Amino acid sequence: MALGAAARTLIGAGDASACGDGADYEEEEIIDLAVSPTEQARELSLFVVPQSDAPTNRRFTTTPDGNRICYADRRAQSFVSDSVNGGSVLFAAPYGGIPRFGRDGRALYLQVNRGDAYTKLVLANPRTGATEVWDDFFEAEPFAVAPGGVVVAHGVPSGGALSWVTGAARATEVVRTPEIPKHVSVKGGKVAYFLGGEAFALELGEAAAPHALGALPEPATGAVLTDDGLVATSERGAWLLREGQKPRLLFAARGLAEPFAHAHTLVVHGAYGARFGRADALQVLEAPHGNLHFVGHDAGPGRFLLCRGPRVEGYDVTSRRVSTLARGREGWKLRGAARFGSNVVTWSSRTWRLVQNERQALPPPADFLLE
Repeated sequence: MALGAAARTLIGAGDASACGDGADYEEEEIIDLAVSPTEQARELSLFVVPQSDAPTNRRFTTTPDGNRICYADRRAQSFVSDSVNGGSVLFAAPYGGIPRFGRDGRALYLQVNRGDAYTKLVLANPRTGATEVWDDFFEAEPFAVAPGGVVVAHGVPSGGALSWVTGAARATEVVRTPEIPKHVSVKGGKVAYFLGGEAFALELGEAAAPHALGALPEPATGAVLTDDGLVATSERGAWLLREGQKPRLLFAARGLAEPFAHAHTLVVHGAYGARFGRADALQVLEAPHGNLHFVGHDAGPGRFLLCRGPRVEGYDVTSRRVSTLARGREGWKLRGAARFGSNVVTWSSRTWRLVQNERQALPPPADFLLE
């Protein structure tokens, strides 16, 4: 199993105004290859950034079958794509960005930051390292994989727009909006997006104008198109939106993460539990200690990875069986995990306080330590 080199980069100091105590804060992040709950994890990537620049989303992605991973390597200023069968290729990304594999795992799409208000979309071959720059976009939101390419929401002089990008210089602007759309989701040829709390949908390749799906009482915080309709989250809870029907509150909860779907299974989770299934029949997995910080897909339908306290757990929706697969680093916050072959990749972080050139590692919050 070939793996890219570790990355060690110190970039500036944190925002002293973040905590109001006159100190600077940095966030140290590490991506590890975890073999088992008892063996020492192998470091893939380590970097330190100002706390104000720390990402809220994980910096890596895997194929649906877990046979290939792509992660950010700050030392090489590149994305690294590794295969479980051996071999590693690099793609230049001095300022980082977002990597995502296509639905079949053969194509790798990179949303590469340029160091200014623009990002460029790149099609990459994760096996050969070949790349093709597709286009640049102003103030782009995270893209969504779509038929033949990606859909990206971005800024234009008069507001915002959605563009369907299928190749170099082949970007079709499908709709103009008064502001940059948020929470873009694609299922088949259907695209859904939000403007504040109001949801809209359109069909790629059709000339018809977008149609309204309904409005939430507050702005959406995430959304995913499912077999049952558009499922969205807000500060109040999770909602189901269908054309011609009033939005329905599926359940009330605060602090929900962005929903997603894996192999026709909807997943909505917060610190105190996760729900799996269909919108009208959700199975509940409780986390009474409020220590559920991440849920992601595992290889195979109905299988998921959970980060609960310091543990990475596997969860099978059919059997409702939970098993411990790995542990995060001692004294770090376990933030996320993904399947890579027979192993698990983990993303962890810890906060450093800087005062007069002295650095002190702060202990993780208690909910990251609870078993």
